[in-house]
Amino acid sequence: WACLEVRRGGFEKARELLEQALRSDPSHGAVWTAYGLLESKHGSLEKSRELFLQGLRRAPNHGPLYRTFAMVEERLGNYERARQLFREGIERDPYDAPSYRELSLLEKKFGRRDAFKELAHQAQDVFGSGNVKSVLLEGKCSNFVSAGDEHDLELTKLWSMEHALDLSS
Repeated sequence: WACLEVRRGGFEKARELLEQALRSDPSHGAVWTAYGLLESKHGSLEKSRELFLQGLRRAPNHGPLYRTFAMVEERLGNYERARQLFREGIERDPYDAPSYRELSLLEKKFGRRDAFKELAHQAQDVFGSGNVKSVLLEGKCSNFVSAGDEHDLELTKLWSMEHALDLSS
């Protein structure tokens, strides 16, 4: 219901609903994520950060919470903090494919080829080499397959793909 309230412009009602949800289940990572994001867009950045940090203490293995917090920090120009949050989120929830994508875009933005390659190898270990491209470019994994020999060639192709550089959206 909180999401519907946000769409209608009912930010106060959305806050009430999210707070009620957190009283019912203070370890619900998705609620912390939604509340932190709501505050980052329609409230106070300081409160947003406070909510994200509280959420990380209550739901320390919820990958999307780290990812969303990192994306807010990145949007504010806090790139090192964003990188740290993405990495910690991946460590806590290695199956959150969108975190790999977002971190790969950040690494590409700053030309950090070695960090990009390390991330791709990490994604390969988790998702299989056949899925590295879809994980890093689309943030999704359709299936798990075993590692292949052409992985480094694929990484070189992936690094040079122009649409991986498009950060405007």
